Amino acid sequence: LVPLLLAAIVATIVLEMGVLLSWQKPSFNLASMDILKISTPDPLEPSQECLGQYADGNGVPWSCFASYFERITNEVSVSAAMAEAKRFKEQSMMPDCHLFAHFIGEEALEKDDFDIDKAFSGCVAGCNSGCFHGVIERHIHNVADLSDISSTMKNLCVRLGTDPLREYRCIHGVGHGLFAHEYLSLRDALTTCEAMSSGEKEREDTCIGGMMMENAYQYLELDLDEDTLIKFIPRMCAEVTSVEPDIIDLCLYDVALGLMDYTGFDVERTEELCEELQLQEHINICKNYIPEVLESEQPSIGM
Repeated sequence: LVPLLLAAIVATIVLEMGVLLSWQKPSFNLASMDILKISTPDPLEPSQECLGQYADGNGVPWSCFASYFERITNEVSVSAAMAEAKRFKEQSMMPDCHLFAHFIGEEALEKDDFDIDKAFSGCVAGCNSGCFHGVIERHIHNVADLSDISSTMKNLCVRLGTDPLREYRCIHGVGHGLFAHEYLSLRDALTTCEAMSSGEKEREDTCIGGMMMENAYQYLELDLDEDTLIKFIPRMCAEVTSVEPDIIDLCLYDVALGLMDYTGFDVERTEELCEELQLQEHINICKNYIPEVLESEQPSIGM
């Protein structure tokens, strides 16, 4: 038992260091399942059923993998889970890893007993900062007192933002959390973004960008079949159009992003899904954002 435990500890340390030891072959991937299999008593392997769903062209089954990344986070580490998420993208198993990193961040906060400072500091860069966003989103979900939410969130991001990048990661995560919080209306969430940004347009847009991304990604987490997703597409920006039409472009950008993620970055299928939006103007904007999404996200497949 002791030698096995020692081997697990050593393997975990090596994984988190992310370097090759002199006696290892250069082809050995430290983020590979070989490491994860010897780091835990019960081998950690991605669900073949989940992989099969994507291979069958049914869209990326994002939530199907949630428990896999949550388990690595808990049984190994946040660093190991993020390394595995990146491997999914680097080896073209999945086109992107941002949503996986969200799952990791949310689980990391719970693992750290909801110590927001510890969980946020423990996140690893990569996958478009999804881990950081997930930590903040989960934190806001547990906030019961919303009476002074804008001041609370502003102070939180100032405290966590030891540099501008970390602060913006926090602000974007706040946007995710505000939209996901079931007791906040869209108008109240937008007002919170505005108030916590103190008149700085870039910060406000970063917060609202998180909201609009959450608006689109909430459908991805349902693992909907395409026929069902099509029924929701006309609604995706409908409330934004009626409440705050000035941010419709932000909403449509994230709709394009969400649909690209759903299709595995299949441009033709995404353009067809954009056609389900209510207004021709919105359809055109959605399609026009596709090249920008490709350039920004740099997916591993589907280009």
